[in-house]
Amino acid sequence: MYSKRIKLGSVLIGAVTLCILLYSMLAFAEFENIILINSNMGGNSQSAQYNAQQCLGQYVVGETDSAAYTTSTGFMHFWSPLPGPEGISGPVFGIWISDSSPYNIIGEVWIPEDSTLIIEPGVEVIFQGHYKFYVYGYLEAVGSESDSILFTATNPDPGWHGIRFINAPDSSHLSYCIIEYGRAIGTGPDYRGGGIYCDSSSNPVISHCTIRNNSTVGGTGGGIACYNESNPTISHCVITGNSSGWGGGLHCATASPLIEHCTISGNAADTLGGGIRLNGSSATIVNTIIEGNTGYGGIYFTSSSTTSVTYGDFWDNQNGNFLGAVPSGLGVIDTINANGDPCDAFFNILLDPVFYTTTGDSAFYLTEDSPCIDAGDPSYPRDPDNTIADIGAFYFHQPDLPSIVVFPSPLDFGPVQLNQQADLPLYITNIGGDTLILDSIFTSDPCFITDFNPVNNQVEPFDTLTLAVSFTPDSILVYDEILTILNNDSTVCVSLQGRGGNGPVIVTLTPYNTPIVIPPGGDSFDFNIAAENTASFTVNFEIWTLATLPNGTQYGPLLGPVNLTLAGGASINRDRTQTVPAGAPVGNYLYNAYTGFYPFEIWWTDNFLFTKSGTGDGDGLQGWFCEGELFPEEGLNARSLPEEFALSGAYPNPFNPVTNFDMGLPEAAKVHFAVYDISGRLVATLMDGWRDAGYHRVTFNRSDLASGVYLYRLKAGTFTARGKMVMVK
Repeated sequence: MYSKRIKLGSVLIGAVTLCILLYSMLAFAEFENIILINSNMGGNSQSAQYNAQQCLGQYVVGETDSAAYTTSTGFMHFWSPLPGPEGISGPVFGIWISDSSPYNIIGEVWIPEDSTLIIEPGVEVIFQGHYKFYVYGYLEAVGSESDSILFTATNPDPGWHGIRFINAPDSSHLSYCIIEYGRAIGTGPDYRGGGIYCDSSSNPVISHCTIRNNSTVGGTGGGIACYNESNPTISHCVITGNSSGWGGGLHCATASPLIEHCTISGNAADTLGGGIRLNGSSATIVNTIIEGNTGYGGIYFTSSSTTSVTYGDFWDNQNGNFLGAVPSGLGVIDTINANGDPCDAFFNILLDPVFYTTTGDSAFYLTEDSPCIDAGDPSYPRDPDNTIADIGAFYFHQPDLPSIVVFPSPLDFGPVQLNQQADLPLYITNIGGDTLILDSIFTSDPCFITDFNPVNNQVEPFDTLTLAVSFTPDSILVYDEILTILNNDSTVCVSLQGRGGNGPVIVTLTPYNTPIVIPPGGDSFDFNIAAENTASFTVNFEIWTLATLPNGTQYGPLLGPVNLTLAGGASINRDRTQTVPAGAPVGNYLYNAYTGFYPFEIWWTDNFLFTKSGTGDGDGLQGWFCEGELFPEEGLNARSLPEEFALSGAYPNPFNPVTNFDMGLPEAAKVHFAVYDISGRLVATLMDGWRDAGYHRVTFNRSDLASGVYLYRLKAGTFTARGKMVMVK
């Protein structure tokens, strides 16, 4: 090792001096800690320390405290003359450039630990004999779609011994590389991985590569072998024409690679797994074609039941697509995919992928008739033509189509006073390559309208149409509607939400820990209830909650009614806990809050959904306790118990199809409440069981009934009440 300090008066003099120094030291293996005094960096004299490492004839000068091999203002890279014709062996690092290609390998080569070799697009690495390429450090072999990197052998037989990642750190990349004529032979690790071998937690990223015509002699993984917790990402690769004893294309032993968007075709195994053999592994295989492999199965599973195989195409693999200890359900056709093709529960199809050809420049490209088009995992990034991901290494470019994007959704208007109009913008953007034509935009609720004009129904590529959506509530309730947009891409449904009310105090419910699912044995949920006085003056009101049961009837109040007074512009909120008893029936519930004056005068309402997953023991209407933070003097100003049994008449009456009853119980009682037709036949039982003392609301909702007169009868303890109501359709 030599260390020298060079003082330069200018960048030019420094460069010349450094060239002379480096050229004079080519005989030495490595030199470092060259100090460059640079007087042309922002007008100030500054020093920077450089390392120069032997790079098989190329010497790279790079700043030691910056990213490897990057040039900053005032810094230099210097290249020495190329090596002689004898070729390369031994340790390699630095940069291999296309102008110096080909790089002839005449012995074993390796990237040392903590060193990096960068290989530029267009480089050819040609092995003159059966030599290994070990990677202990970082390999960045990143070609391009038009200018790949080639790893090959002068003589395909005996070939070379492949790229071998051994306990290599993460972040190595092989991209747009062709790896061919690798041949693994020997014993132990030497007969693993004809093209690429990953061992001891080596996790390179291998993408857009062609791994072809590699082999092992009685070994494992003709194309790629992964061992001992090596989990590479293998993406958009073609693995073809490889052969081995086990795993013609790929072999994994105690490894969990990600294999995505690959085409594994025409490989051969002497025994197990013509395409892939998995042994004690948990691979993820998605959007991948495995077809036309010979040997024992497209994939052969050994102790690899946790492997995930989804959205693939498996076709014409000798002796079967899946063999060995196959995960349950894999390959069992029992459903259809989004294209309408038969598939298994994991959306794998067993159909001919319909390639243009399997040789030449168009090898493994899909034709327009391929079932792999748009059959990939829809959660994956879209293909470059903005369509659903295709299966395989190459996507099929579909003709330019419109593509609709609508924002925002949902469109939430919040609270709006009855018969007042609120407007919000809706943006419709075409991100496709052809004109988007809007056929119609509509909703079934006249409270929501748009200013859509069918005359202006075309949206050009990357243009946006802005619509005004208006909400004019006519009832005190929570609105949840759908706006449907029919067009020449795909139908879009936009959720429209809002609340109608008719008073100064708005109520808002916010559930915690959604979705809320109550087990059969009962449980509780937490929520926040808030009231806001939108008026400028003080308002007195009541606030309360009810539950809408799965059969459509309401039960409560569960909270309140509580009498409150709020100054103008003031608000109040409380965190509460609602208990749901075991006996509450299975189904979906709405938890409702109201402001106004209980029970007849309702100003505002809000609600949220919760679900009971089963029915337990006990009375479903006993044990609904609402506890938590109290409203001011809640225990004192809550409405007192009724002084006597009472039942309000049905309201509204006549009705269609919903009407309500309010019942007062001065004490707990066994209640039976039923509805009959005019002939005395039972129509519905609204209550049948014990109820707590207090006020209770009962809702009757029967859209299936014919118009006519109906009778209702309540018996609570010794109290009885009767009445008539009229259904008018």
